[in-house]
Amino acid sequence: PIFLSSIAFFQDALVNQMTQVKLCVYDVKDRSQGTMYLLGSGLFTVKDLLQARNHRLHLTLRSAENERVGNITIIAWQMEEKVDPKPQVTKSPDTNSGRTVIPVDESLTESIGIRSKFAALRKDTLLRSVFGGVICRMYRFPTMDGNHLRILEQMAESVLSIHIPRQFVKLLLEEDAARVCELEELGELSPCWENLRRQIVTQYQTIILTYQETLTDLHQYKGPSFKASSMKADKKLEFVPTNLHIQRMRVQDDCGTDQTYDIVTIGAPAAHCQGFKSGGLRKILHKFEEAKKHTSSSSQSIIYIPQDIVRAKEIIA
Repeated sequence: PIFLSSIAFFQDALVNQMTQVKLCVYDVKDRSQGTMYLLGSGLFTVKDLLQARNHRLHLTLRSAENERVGNITIIAWQMEEKVDPKPQVTKSPDTNSGRTVIPVDESLTESIGIRSKFAALRKDTLLRSVFGGVICRMYRFPTMDGNHLRILEQMAESVLSIHIPRQFVKLLLEEDAARVCELEELGELSPCWENLRRQIVTQYQTIILTYQETLTDLHQYKGPSFKASSMKADKKLEFVPTNLHIQRMRVQDDCGTDQTYDIVTIGAPAAHCQGFKSGGLRKILHKFEEAKKHTSSSSQSIIYIPQDIVRAKEIIA
């Protein structure tokens, strides 16, 4: 197996050509508990690395008993805008599947060309108007052939996460209010139908009141447009999507060929604030079907099937 890692040399570290660097390789048994065992180590000087061909140095990894247990390859990169011959790389704390990437400075993206205007969330006028809190990271991935890939990764929050739920709840409120008006305009009904109408109107009025409270909460909300998973049970943010992000990744190789990838991530929608002990939509429909079976078939009994029930069946199907 091959593992990649990185070492950072900062200007205030006072590194010179005679500086010795010791690399230690551990066998990590349990990362969470910090359980690891030393496999071996290697020692070199900065001068050795600078004098090596293509700044590529090969070392033998030796154990405490001075036995060969593997190999280490050290590769140094010269910062493009620096004249200083010292290798200058920065460290990325993120490691994924044993591979650590090396972040680089913005000079690596300056030569990408005019299309970079449309590749950055901060530079795109349209995207900048609907996204905020942009986090930008730049990396350099070493490849097996000694070259590298430049990566520009951005993640942003959408202001539409609050705006769209406001409009959606407003539409729901208007639709239910229109239904109540339609029921009220039916005029005088027989006692049986009148009781049914009163029940339905009462249910709609309760829902409308809930929508009004939700809409007020959304308009009064002044926090960030991002709803974290820790807030998924917050009643005031019930209609706001959880963990909604847009992520843009741009990849460029040494030949200048580049590709941009846009990804939208979001947590699975669920009625967390209402809980799940009483079941969901499927259980409600099941109870409705059972109630119909046990309802008397007399002429005085009326089974009302609202359009929402039909729609619910379509969703589950």
